[in-house]
Amino acid sequence: DNYHIVVYNAYGELVWEDDAVPGVSSGDVVVPYAGPELVPGMYYQFRAWSMRNGGAISTTEDLLGVFYTEPLVQ
Repeated sequence: DNYHIVVYNAYGELVWEDDAVPGVSSGDVVVPYAGPELVPGMYYQFRAWSMRNGGAISTTEDLLGVFYTEPLVQ
């Protein structure tokens, strides 16, 4: 069992992906972001799938997981 995690930018471009996050028995899964620096002022979407035997058994909602990175204040 494992998780498949992706982050897309506002243009639908894949920013980061990790398809080998180990499954856990607790309700909380913490995955450190290991992709490129996120652009300030950009919207992103986080998606996750719970995988078993190579197939998805659960996924995040399409409209959830959207987040915004605040512009840098000068």
